[in-house]
Amino acid sequence: DELIVSECARYLGIPSVSYDLAIFDGKEGVISKSYQRDDCNYVSGAQILVNYVNDRNNRIYLEQMGFSYDELMQLRDELKAEYINVLEIIWQAIEYRYRDSKLKVNYENIMHNLISQFCLNILIGQHDAFPQNWEIEERKSEVNLVPYFDGGWAFRNFKKELPFQSMSVSFHDKGLNNFQILETFLRVSSNEFVSSFIYFVISFICEIEVLYSLIHSFNLTLLIFFIRSSFNKLK
Repeated sequence: DELIVSECARYLGIPSVSYDLAIFDGKEGVISKSYQRDDCNYVSGAQILVNYVNDRNNRIYLEQMGFSYDELMQLRDELKAEYINVLEIIWQAIEYRYRDSKLKVNYENIMHNLISQFCLNILIGQHDAFPQNWEIEERKSEVNLVPYFDGGWAFRNFKKELPFQSMSVSFHDKGLNNFQILETFLRVSSNEFVSSFIYFVISFICEIEVLYSLIHSFNLTLLIFFIRSSFNKLK
């Protein structure tokens, strides 16, 4: 799946780690080049989210959103960070990390790229979107989102199967399936991101003939329905 998903991402203009087929010790699989550079520091989404929760003022905000004290204490463990792996909190967590930093941080660009990855995950029925599956690259003078990687749990029916540690739009979406998460995304997003998602879907249907066949037929029916309904929002 990683190889196919990386090709999908690159076709849609989403930076992605390169994969290729390989055989190691007699076992077939895929191999990729490392995206990490020796002169950079890398921070996982889980680390960024846990760092955000460790601040008392941020915990107060999360309590107001509905988290209990016990839940917040659990969220200080990186393995539990998936419960706040939602776009509305991620932006705040990234801003919190670099609040006093001298590094150049283009928050809008980082979030735009992350939302593009989110759209790709929805489109391909990706259920494996851990907060460990997105990272920030810290160079000497600037901060960027790393290319898309680890798309190995894709092409699932996104209504019948619950997302496996999937990224969500809102805290209230946690535990919903990708079909329901997509409903929220199209309802609350700006026209820019709704248009981007429609472009992704049309590109799959019209031009990526081989990959088009991999989209679950039920998913495809729902995606076409969403395109039609979304046009009303864009008018």
